[in-house]
Formats: sequence, structure tokens, C-alpha cells
Amino acid sequence: MIATLSEWVTRHAGWVVAGVVALTALAAASLVDWPERRLAIDIDPAIGTLLPAGGEAQAYLKRVERIFGQSESVVVALYPEDVFAAATLTSLAALDRDLAALPYVQSVTSLASAPLMRADGDTLDLGAASAGEGEALAQAARANPLIAGTLLGAEGRATALVVALAADYETDPGGQAAMAGIRAAVDAAFADTAGVRVTGPPAIKAATVEALMRELTRLVPGILVLVALFLLVAFRSARGVLLPMATIGIALVWVLAVMSLTGRSLNLITAIVPPVVITVGLAYTLHLLSAYYRVRRAADPAAAAVADVGMPLLLTGATTGSGFLALMLSPLAPIREFAWLSALGIGFSVLLSLTFLPAMLRLFACHNIGAPPGARLVRFGSSWLAAFNVRHRRRILAAGGVLMLVALVGASGIRVGTDYVNGFGESTPVRQDFNRISGDFGGATPLSVVLTAPAQGSFARPDLLAALDELQRWLAEQPEIGSVTSLVDYVRTLNRALNEGDAAAYAIPDNATAVKQLLLFGGGDTLESLADTGLRHTQLKVRANVSDSAAIGALVDRIRDRLATLPEPLSGRVTGTPVLLGNVVDDIASGQIVTIGAALLVVFLLLSALFTSFSTGALALLPNLLPVLLYFGALGFSGVTLNPTTSLIACIVLGIAVDDTLYYLARFNNDARRFASESRATVSALRAVLRPVTYTSLALIAGFLMLTTSGLQNQVQFGALAAFTIAVAWLTDVTFTPALASGVKIVTLWDVLRLDLGRAPQDSIPLFADLKLRQARIFALLSEIQQSPAGERVIAEGDEAGDIFVVIDGELRVWVEREDQQVELQRLRRGAVLGEVGHFARRRTANVDAVTDVRLLRFDSDDLEQLRRRYPRTAALVFRNLNRIQAQRLAEATRRIA
Repeated sequence: MIATLSEWVTRHAGWVVAGVVALTALAAASLVDWPERRLAIDIDPAIGTLLPAGGEAQAYLKRVERIFGQSESVVVALYPEDVFAAATLTSLAALDRDLAALPYVQSVTSLASAPLMRADGDTLDLGAASAGEGEALAQAARANPLIAGTLLGAEGRATALVVALAADYETDPGGQAAMAGIRAAVDAAFADTAGVRVTGPPAIKAATVEALMRELTRLVPGILVLVALFLLVAFRSARGVLLPMATIGIALVWVLAVMSLTGRSLNLITAIVPPVVITVGLAYTLHLLSAYYRVRRAADPAAAAVADVGMPLLLTGATTGSGFLALMLSPLAPIREFAWLSALGIGFSVLLSLTFLPAMLRLFACHNIGAPPGARLVRFGSSWLAAFNVRHRRRILAAGGVLMLVALVGASGIRVGTDYVNGFGESTPVRQDFNRISGDFGGATPLSVVLTAPAQGSFARPDLLAALDELQRWLAEQPEIGSVTSLVDYVRTLNRALNEGDAAAYAIPDNATAVKQLLLFGGGDTLESLADTGLRHTQLKVRANVSDSAAIGALVDRIRDRLATLPEPLSGRVTGTPVLLGNVVDDIASGQIVTIGAALLVVFLLLSALFTSFSTGALALLPNLLPVLLYFGALGFSGVTLNPTTSLIACIVLGIAVDDTLYYLARFNNDARRFASESRATVSALRAVLRPVTYTSLALIAGFLMLTTSGLQNQVQFGALAAFTIAVAWLTDVTFTPALASGVKIVTLWDVLRLDLGRAPQDSIPLFADLKLRQARIFALLSEIQQSPAGERVIAEGDEAGDIFVVIDGELRVWVEREDQQVELQRLRRGAVLGEVGHFARRRTANVDAVTDVRLLRFDSDDLEQLRRRYPRTAALVFRNLNRIQAQRLAEATRRIA
């Protein structure tokens, strides 16, 4: 198949290139929104996209928001010289009106619009204070728990506006401009007269959009430039740079076109797809180019290169893609999208490396490319490494085992969590604004604690309000919580206002009727955000001063334990986007076992199929398990959390690392058969793969390290850890893998498929009776195929014996010398077994010469033992057949004697 493909591609090189160029032009056209003259791929920073769709917790949050209003809002903090100055309050009132008039703004709450709850005779004034009230407003605001700490902060030196956006601002195309409109209005009103800080989930999402766009426009070209420089140093040829770059670029355009055509957006997870496609795709082009250099003197080097590495490229693409596709088991839609998009990019890269790249090599007549630099260094390094690996085989394997144990110890300390605010750099405005507002206004991470009673009007009962008050006090004592407001604050403030500001009246009335009357007089937007109209549900609005999901998760666990102690008939639940994100992060942690297990299983099955043995498949998997374990160990020792981004690395690295293992084992297998020496094969195999394996590893490391220059911490962590793990995988593949393989005979699937044992060996060769063709070929590959020309002596009488032979093709003559005369005993043809008597007697009893050119299958007791261990069912049939052959020989000898 591969040979046919290579011939077809090079024979139709012009058509292949034309077809790829045409497809790429169509793909590029789909990336442009022509009416809008912009890229057709959107950036979706919404943290909500990380939540599994249709979950019960998410449905509950939506019900809560329908009852009490949106839980997320923009917080604008102002730092004027005097918060309560008339000019400040006038500008604040104007800004309040301007913001309320903006599209997607649902409501605005500020000192200029918040109800002060003052009594005016027998009526309750819920209006805001006027600009001229200055000191009266200051006193009223500081005494109002619904204002102090939320709209008034930093000991009265700062004020805030809370801007609630409509629920559809994230999904509506025009909603992305909502934050820009808010910032423009704020800057126009206060930029010259007060310090301005802006935070809240919408502000963080808008900053994420800007950061993702900035990083993509910087990182992708940066990685491409880095790849070009790497190729230039590695190959010192313009064609060695331009052709792989074109191949990678086309694969990337195709993947982005698929994203555009399927309506996918770039988010915090899928934004990593382009760098991954570039770096991983480079590895396939490097393997093809390295093969081209090896066979550049052939009549058709492009076709020869495809024939040389085509099957390994297909298999490594399958194993790498399997590692990515294992992430499809993740509960997060963005991770699933990342999985199939990356796997698709790998498929495109393999396809283009086997078609477009060799076609371009053929068209550009790259026959005169010289040998790549460092050939002498590679020969010396591979020889030294091979000798080191063979000499210290046991120590290397033992060291690998020790490292695995150390990694397991480190992995036990892995922390799970993510922080979308501190994911920005310390000097970025979004992080500084969040931290400043969080400190000045009692926190900026919104949580909602919802209490429910079975009957309407329940939260007018003083005893239940007292339980609510007790819960609120407990919440306020938690170190992660900066402020809490509840229905109790509203009722007490109303009661004090109706009693003309009497401090003693700042209390819960002693009967439900009085509470209901208060709430009847004091209804409004603030009350609707704290209780439903039937007083059956109430909400405590919590602001936490932490943003890390691990810290929030610990707080939520304590709140849940506290809610379990509520008196009957109350029940409670904590919700909010941060809570849902914490649940998702926990799901990711538990899902690591599933995704890694699935990836390992798929890779193991592929390796077992490739090497035709489950035991060899497990053996080949071991060098790839080591870097994955070391990654988890590094995660635990470094303190980096397991989060939605770092959870991708293990499956990715497993898929990538197995590539180099496959290349080495395949080459080692061929050379071990060719040289009949594992030590020589270790040297030759390392010499053949050291350059491409090192080049691809360096390219991957450099590409991933480029991500460490990102302004987003999740990309920095991903890049650093992926680069570290790839480096470990390279070191494993040039030391641990050769040491492991040097004592093992390996049979690969393509060996089985191409081995020629003649027609129907299971029928024409008695030793293979009742075996399937595949089993016969496996036994032959574990043994050795020996070719002898006509006239050559195969066995000499009197020599030490150890091997048994089976005639595959040709004719042999068995004879002994008696009284200076050759006495012919028999002629042996296809299927005959010889040497078994000498094998057991340890001494040859006759001479055997090749009458014609012959092919023989030669095996000894070690080969039979290895067959028994790895393929026990096949071994059982071979042993049975060998016993039958010996029994028949004994019977014939007995008849001759008789």
C-alpha cells in the first residue's frame, strides 16, 4: 500500500500539488467574513463554556437567576478625592443614567440610585439622596449594610457602580461590545477626576478576548519563525525550510477552516490548537525529510522516502491521534473540541507529509541536497549511547523504575484547581483591578447562598429570619468572604428607617405580620434581589475575596456542611458560576484516570497489534508510561495545579512520545534481523533514528517553550510542562528504550505481513500444521531465516549442535562419509525438518549440503522458550508438531532396523 502510494504521488506530483493548493485556497477563503471584512473565527472567552451543558447544577443556577436576577455583573470602582462631594455625586448620577442607556445593560446600582430608606413622616422614602446632601448621604450610606462594603468601600474613600448585563450579552453577536461601551462611558465621566478600576466576570471575559487575540497574533507567527530558524539550522537549505513550513501552514489553514465551517470558536482551551498543530505537525515533516536525506542518492528519493517511513508515519499518526482523542471522554465541551480538532490537525499533517511534501520534493528536484550537518557527531553520539545502553542495561532499567516510584510520590501531592484572574500577569490591569476592588469592597467573586422553605411567606417568620441572620454571621466569619448581604439586613434597615433612625429599632420585628408590612412598604429592586415575592426563597449575596477554584471549593464545602445544620423546615444550597467551575475542575481531576486510562488502553492495543503480542505491546508501552508518570510527579512537586489546561498534557505527550519509540523499535527490529546481533542493532538503530528523534523533540520543545512567553498563565504552564515532558520522553527513547529492547526479539506487524514462507505453509510444512498463517509467520520471525547458495555446506558431521532447521525452499542432500566414500542418506525438500537429532544429542551426526539455493528456518531452544513465553498457544502447537515429526522419524528408523 505504501509503495503504491509513494509511486502514485511522485508520478502525479503536479496534480497532487495543484489539488492541495486549490483546497487550501478554498479553506483560506472560508476563514474570512467577507461582508464584515474580518476573520470568520470568533473568540469566546466565556467561562461558562467550560461548564458541561445541561447539568443539574447549571440548571439550578439558571432558576436562581430567574428568581433573583443575574448573579454576575460589572463592578466599576471610582476613587475621587471626595466621594460625597456635590460634583462627584452629580457626575456619578450622570454616569448612572448613561450606563443604564447602553445596550445589554439591565440595571445600574450606585450611590446615586441606591435607596437610602429614610422615613418622611408616616411614609418611607426609598429614593436616592441628592447631590447637595453630602454629609447626610455619607452618614446614611455608612450606616446602611446594603451600601457599606458594596457601593461604598475603602473606609469611604471609594465608591462603586454595579452594572448588571442582560443574560444574552454573551450569546448575542453585539454583546461582545458591551464592555467597551461601559469603559467608554466611565472614562468620559471620571477618567480625569478619579482613579477607575473595573472588574467582574464580564470584564474578565473581555480581557480574555483581548489577551487571546493578542497571544494568537503573536504566538502563532512567533512559533512559525522559531520553526523556520530551527529548520534552517538543522538542514541549512532554503528548501529544507520552505517545504516543511508550507506543509505545516497548509495543515493549520485546513484545521482553522474546519473550525470556521463548523461554527467553533477559540476559547481558553481551543486557543492551544494552532500551536499544537504547528509543533506536532513539524515532527512528521522532519521524519519525512530525514528519510529523504538518507535515500537522497536513490533513483527516486521522494518515493523511496515515503516507502521508508510511510508505514511508521501512519502508525505514529494513529497513536498520537489516539492520545488526543482520549480527551473526548472529558466532561468539558472545549476539551472535547480541542481533542478532535488537534487529532484532525495531526491527520492533515500526516496526509500532507506523505503526499504534498514528497510531491514538492519531486517537483523541485531536490536531488542535490547535501548531507545535513552534524553527521559525524551523530555517528559518534549514537555509538557512544548504544554502548552505554548495552553496558549499563540493568542500571538504566533500575533507574527508570526508581524514577517511576519518585514520580508516584510527587503525584500524590497534586493539587486540583484553576484561577482565571491570577492567570493574567501580575502587572496586567485586569488582575490589578480585581485585587484592588476585592480588597476595597469585600471581595469580587460572587456566590449565592439560597435558602428555601416549604410554605409561602416563610421568610416573614422571625424565627426563620433569626436562623438566616445566624447563617449570615457565620458566613461573615469565614476568611475567604469579604461581605454578605441578606434579607435580614433589608428588614432591619427598613425597621430602623420607619422608627426615625432609632438605633434600637435596627432589629427583626417580633412577628411575621410586622415583617410583611415592612416589606410591603419597602418593596423595590433591592428586595427582589434578596427574596422572591412569595417569601419562600431568599438569597444571601456573598462576595469572596479569593478567585482560585481550590480555595472556593474548600469554602463551598464548609458552607454546605453549615447548611446541613439549618433548622427545619429550611434547606439551603450554594451556587454561582465559581461553584460550577469548581465542580468541573473536580470532574477533570477524576476524569484524568478515565482519559489517561483510555489513552493507555488504545495505545497499548495499537502497540500490541503492531508487535503482534500483548506482552511486547506492554513492553513498548513502558518507555512511554515513564514520561507521563514523571509529568504527574513534576506537577505535584512544582505546585502547579491540575486544571483544564494542564489536564491535556498527559494524553498529548503519551500520543507524541510513542512516536519515537515506534521509530526506534521498528528500526531496531529490522537491524537485529539483518545483523543477527542485538548489540549491533542497538548501534545502527540509534544511528538511524537519533537525528530525526532529536530534531523532532527539539522542535516540539522549542514550540511548546514559546508558549511560556504568553501573558496567560494557563498557556505558560501548558508550554513549560509539555516541553519538560517531551524532553523526558526524548531522554527515555535514547536510553531506556534501547536498554529495554536490547534483550528482546521483536516482531512487527509489517514483518508478519511481508514475510514470505511460500504458499500455504501450514499445509505444506509439517511443523506448521494447524497453525494459522499469522502464527507461522510469527514463529518464523522469532527464529531466523537463513539463505544458503547451492553447494554450501549447511551442517558438518561432528560439529556441536544447537539449531534445528526447516526447509522453506530448495533441496538439500544428507550424507555421511564411510570408508572414504560419501553415502547419501536422503534428499530433503520443502517442509523437511533437519538437525533435531543433533539438537538433542548436542553433536551433528551427518553432513548436509545445499543442492540448490535454499531458504531455511533456523531456531534453537532459546527461540522455543521465547515463543512459549510470548505466544503460548502457538508454542503448544509447534511443540506438538515437533514431537510428531520425531515420532515419525523414530518409527521409520524402527522399520528400517526391522
